[in-house]
Amino acid sequence: MSETWKKVLETVDKEKEKIVDLVSQLIRIPSTNPPGDTREVAGYISDYLNNLGIKTQKYESKPGLVSIIAKVGRGKGKKILLNGHVDVVPIGDATSWMVEPFSGKVYEGHIWGRGASDMKGGVAAILSTLSILQSHDALDGLQGTLECSIVPDEETDGYLGTGWLIDKGVIKEGDLAIVAEGTISPLFGYGICIMEKGGLTLKLKSKGAEAHGGMPFLGDNAIEKLMRVLPKIKTLENRDLKLPPKVVKLIDKTKPLYQEVGKLIGFPEEKIESFLKQLLVNITRISGGVADNVIPAEASAIMDVRIPPGIAISEVYNLFSELIVEEGEGNFTLEQLSYWDPSIEKGEDSPAAKLVEKAIVKVDPSAKIYHVYSSGGSDAKFFRARGIPTVLFGPGQPELAHSANERIPIQDLVNAVKIYITGILDYLASDDG
Repeated sequence: MSETWKKVLETVDKEKEKIVDLVSQLIRIPSTNPPGDTREVAGYISDYLNNLGIKTQKYESKPGLVSIIAKVGRGKGKKILLNGHVDVVPIGDATSWMVEPFSGKVYEGHIWGRGASDMKGGVAAILSTLSILQSHDALDGLQGTLECSIVPDEETDGYLGTGWLIDKGVIKEGDLAIVAEGTISPLFGYGICIMEKGGLTLKLKSKGAEAHGGMPFLGDNAIEKLMRVLPKIKTLENRDLKLPPKVVKLIDKTKPLYQEVGKLIGFPEEKIESFLKQLLVNITRISGGVADNVIPAEASAIMDVRIPPGIAISEVYNLFSELIVEEGEGNFTLEQLSYWDPSIEKGEDSPAAKLVEKAIVKVDPSAKIYHVYSSGGSDAKFFRARGIPTVLFGPGQPELAHSANERIPIQDLVNAVKIYITGILDYLASDDG
């Protein structure tokens, strides 16, 4: 296997330009969510794999939301799941970009464009891994299968992408999964994400009564009511939550990274503990009023709440609901708009984390490896909910996701392909994984 491994990694270096071009091609196919239409980019990926002799299957959860499934290997033995999404967030203010957002421009050692880090770079790394393994017949003699899922809808919680594939039994099982989200930072090294917060989006509406602006005492100002209660809602961030010991142990394992980040951005170290172990309550939108000279009868606020693992969504909703009741239930209504559950890996014994760690060290012996606890959600939650050990690991800088001038370092992309290949070959060659 050692000779095969060396030849395969040499091929990665030789095909660097092809890998880079694949990322650029994917970026040039817009797949902005909303609306999340992935038909064109999914068609490109399907053709790419079919031309390599790799069969694909297409699934459409609703019109425009297309997923691709591809499998290589012998179909027996261990199964590794590789997952990536091709929907991307909107470009935002186009004038903030140094390059055309869908150009896929190669410049200063990076590939630029919307989705470069989140996560068409990761998808290209998966596809390149399949391509190079296939071209070398590198899985011959190994008992195992690679199953690749390229999906839509991750940027809107994933229930019509990865979640749908799992619910419908398209993805049935796996010994481990790697979601190729960007986790490599030039400042801190190779990140392996082992846990992530859940999310809850709430809409709080206040009720009042309209009146003329010159006679406000005849009305009841809904905006002012909202302003009085929102600071009290923010105090929920200070609540001490009873986290399970396992969760606390894993959170503490990720703390060194956040201490380093804190030093870099001036975030006080004493606040890191609460950031990691307590709720985050973000007031992200406020609206109300119908005219400049009318006392508003209605106002509303959207709240984005991030929830540590070990805490139920229902428990958090009840905290908000109880506070609203205290403020006067008839004056306010609380609506749950969306949610995703927190998810957590099985800890230091996770085969997914072990596979990636061993492969990183083999490819880059001087590598600095850190464990990540993400405040955002990913499709890892669906695999973990089915008991499949899952980590996030891939090319791309997490701090550049969703930003103007999103880009991915070419060397990180190449290293990620080498790490995937190394981990896959080692894992499928071993008896115990």
